[in-house]
Amino acid sequence: MSTNYKQIDPFNATLPKEGIFIGVIVGIILFIIAAAFKYFWNSRKKQRAIKGFKLIKAWYDYIDANLNDLNMDKINNLESEVDLFFSSLKNKKLTLRFDKRFRRRIVREIGLKKEFWNSPEEFRIYARLNREYIPLIIKLKEASSKKKVKLTKFPFDLYWGIIKGNFYKFHEQFRIEYKGIPLEKKYIWTEVENPICLISKLYGDN
Repeated sequence: MSTNYKQIDPFNATLPKEGIFIGVIVGIILFIIAAAFKYFWNSRKKQRAIKGFKLIKAWYDYIDANLNDLNMDKINNLESEVDLFFSSLKNKKLTLRFDKRFRRRIVREIGLKKEFWNSPEEFRIYARLNREYIPLIIKLKEASSKKKVKLTKFPFDLYWGIIKGNFYKFHEQFRIEYKGIPLEKKYIWTEVENPICLISKLYGDN
């Protein structure tokens, strides 16, 4: 007794139409799930960044309103809140997206000529990332995190440290009315104000 089986060529076999349809549907569902997860994750990161900015802004607003009569204990308490926030993030580090489009927007808004709009150096000057001590603290950050620090993903906590350092340098010179301070060594209020404005454009109302 013999039975005839239909020979199937595995190299030329085709899936039934139903199988192709199901595969397409599954692919679409997986794409939607991945997109939804990415949106949720980015939204969570943005909300954390906004919270960090609000804490920094509270610190900045107090100093700005009381520049001639600062309560250093109050400032220390506000700083501690910001530091605690960043330390609580652990492996959920936040970065500031200073990408080409954002840098171009900032340089254009401050009124420089068109030929400077794409200049990273002009952005660094406005962002106060051109000071002589900046390369050193960036190297220290890179050594501790084992990651290259880039403008497009600038560590939020590092920028907070720069802002804070700039404030104390400014305050020290401001108290003595800049007596004996060479022009190139002066720290004025924009050393603090400009970085706050930048973060505000990312996570504030601008």
